[in-house]
Amino acid sequence: MKSFRPSLAALLLPLALLASACSGASAAGESSNSDGKGSLVLNVGDQKGGAEALLRAAGELDDLPYRVTWSTFTSGPPLLEAVNAKAVDIGSVGNTPPVFAAGAGSKITVVAASHGDPAGEAILVPEDSPLRTARDLKGRKVAVAQGSSAHFQLVAALAKAGLKPSDVRVTLLQPADALAAFTTGKVDAWAVWDPYTSQVLLSGKGRVLTDGRGSVNGLNFQVASPRRSPTRRRRRPSGTSSSGCAAPRTGCTSTRRSGRRRGRRDRPAVRGGPGLREAQQRHSRPRRPRRGGHRLRAEDRRHLRRTQADPAEVPLRGLRGHPFQQGPAAVDHRGAQLRKGLLMSVHLHWFLPTGGDGRTLVDRHAYTDGGITRNRTVSGVRAPDIDYLVQIAKAAEQLGFEAVLTPTGTWCEDAWLTTVALAQHTERLKFLVAFRPGVISPVLAAQMASTYQRITRGRLLLNVVTGGDSAEQRRFGDHLDHDRRYARTAEFLSVVRGVWSGRPYDFEGEHFHVEGGLTALPPDPLPEIFFGGSSEAAGPVAAEHADVYLTWGEPPWQVKEKIDWIRRLAEERGRTVRFGIRLHTISRDSAREAWATADRLLSDLDDETVAAAQELLGRSESVGQQRMLALHRGGSLDRERLEISPNLWAGVGLVRGGAGTALVGSHADVADRIEEYHDLGVEHFVLSGYPHLEEAYWFGEGVTPELAARGLLPAPRPPRSSASRRRTGARPRPRAAPAAGAGRPVGAAGGAGCGKIRTPPRLVEA
Repeated sequence: MKSFRPSLAALLLPLALLASACSGASAAGESSNSDGKGSLVLNVGDQKGGAEALLRAAGELDDLPYRVTWSTFTSGPPLLEAVNAKAVDIGSVGNTPPVFAAGAGSKITVVAASHGDPAGEAILVPEDSPLRTARDLKGRKVAVAQGSSAHFQLVAALAKAGLKPSDVRVTLLQPADALAAFTTGKVDAWAVWDPYTSQVLLSGKGRVLTDGRGSVNGLNFQVASPRRSPTRRRRRPSGTSSSGCAAPRTGCTSTRRSGRRRGRRDRPAVRGGPGLREAQQRHSRPRRPRRGGHRLRAEDRRHLRRTQADPAEVPLRGLRGHPFQQGPAAVDHRGAQLRKGLLMSVHLHWFLPTGGDGRTLVDRHAYTDGGITRNRTVSGVRAPDIDYLVQIAKAAEQLGFEAVLTPTGTWCEDAWLTTVALAQHTERLKFLVAFRPGVISPVLAAQMASTYQRITRGRLLLNVVTGGDSAEQRRFGDHLDHDRRYARTAEFLSVVRGVWSGRPYDFEGEHFHVEGGLTALPPDPLPEIFFGGSSEAAGPVAAEHADVYLTWGEPPWQVKEKIDWIRRLAEERGRTVRFGIRLHTISRDSAREAWATADRLLSDLDDETVAAAQELLGRSESVGQQRMLALHRGGSLDRERLEISPNLWAGVGLVRGGAGTALVGSHADVADRIEEYHDLGVEHFVLSGYPHLEEAYWFGEGVTPELAARGLLPAPRPPRSSASRRRTGARPRPRAAPAAGAGRPVGAAGGAGCGKIRTPPRLVEA
């Protein structure tokens, strides 16, 4: 099991910065467990197997120009208490304790963060335990340290299993006591973190029932005690402490009482001394709360502050709305902003129908192919001209979508040209441009991306579509088979990233030979690369090159299998890949209205139309397409059979290639399903609906506020003025294109294609 630990760089940087900011010896005095030399002292709080062990093993503590003293704590909450009391200068904790501390009003400062593997946070059971899943914990006794990250992971694991905290008997124990209770059989399970997890596994005394993957975000924070405001700092004689005693301060006692009990900042805090001992052991001395006040318990019988509500009274979802959970910009780092994307929040994207749009699953394509006709007149098809696409792009931007996916294929407008034109009509909206690596030079693609970023000021995302339909590939002059196409994609992306390095790049491969590949200027920022594929040939390419692995909307348990697969391959290569999902949506004020809309879409289809589309889709080489077909259960038009998972409807895939499932239900229902996928590790949701303009508003005005209320999104932007709405055409009346006489191309296979399939003797749209 991989430990949940920060990198050495993440540990060293905040220590160095904090040491350089110190103006003298800190409030914590000398310690027998110290490193380095000099008069400057940095007091570091640590947990078992934490920063000290890693830095010492790496030799990073040798010959330091300043002194580091170490104080070990049993878990995050008591460490934060010491930080807040200025007994230590800095310490490392998981993602949950700072939320409780901030909720209590503690004046702590997050100075750095690192993203680790949450597999080390686990619920352990004895080796011979009959428990096999988290659901089996019902009625059982579980040990956990209150207020710790393991406590949150326990609650999250229970929620995923459909249980409430009240369904189990929680025993609040610090790790040492919990280990004794676990090994002697006094508790049935133990929610804990590394190194305790590894300690139990290596001893053979337990096994993992479930771990934090898909439940927690794997964050570690370096938290520092706040420095006093310069306007309040008093100058004192050299060599004296803040309490007025001459250094060294071991055993020093201040006489400045000012008619009241000595405050925390006046207490000496040497290792083993009264200040640090109080911070470490205060849980053994319960205090009476002030009259009329409430308490925030970070662990049993501990109070961070006595003026705030108890966390047991705070809804769990409310904690997700805290800045530590929302995103980097919401956290005060004293100028040191976290890496973009470090905190796992939901990213919402919409879809640009560059092949046409409409109100049905079939009659929505603007371009015909070979004069193939339907048996009835087609009406209401919206041409993908610039005016209509601008309406969708502006609506998506106003509604808070981050980007729009633009498909690629024969029956779509060119994604590069279309989106760069739309960029001139929008301000913040990004464009997820789909393209096929087999039909363009990788150096040219790198140059196009660089130019695109400069023209749009950094609004490009790339969706690499290897291609799963040989007929479509041959149309563009690509005659490689399925697996060789993925091998070529791997080489293509190697060249693109090499060319973006800013130096001449040479590459010799099976498919590409490049000498001195270069762009005038690298793109700034580098576009994120989205990539999808369900075959064995696709997995290694995603693990090696993708920033975001994109899957079509399969049931949650199948999506989890894919995430685990790609994550394992990426870890073998020393990389981290994020995850996205491609879904349609039908969201209404009530579930009844949403399912009525889904039924209306089905009513336009007949068995012959569905059978023809399914037969053509079955010819696809795409493994992902075959997985989509398996969800439709033989092409049945029965709605009950098409709801393959709660609120996940496979009706779209009856006649449409590629993404074939939709989230259907009330706004709260759809938000529930998004939250369920998010809990599995999905960050990016690429959504669409028919027609795309109207469905963007249904989702943006209904589901987006639900997600924001749950803390999965930042608070929505304030509405624009009426004058601004008139300028941008917000909530415009869609302009329908003239009816396209007969016939449209049908359904499409794979990737971000247009979703069309040629279906002789009759064309069925998908």
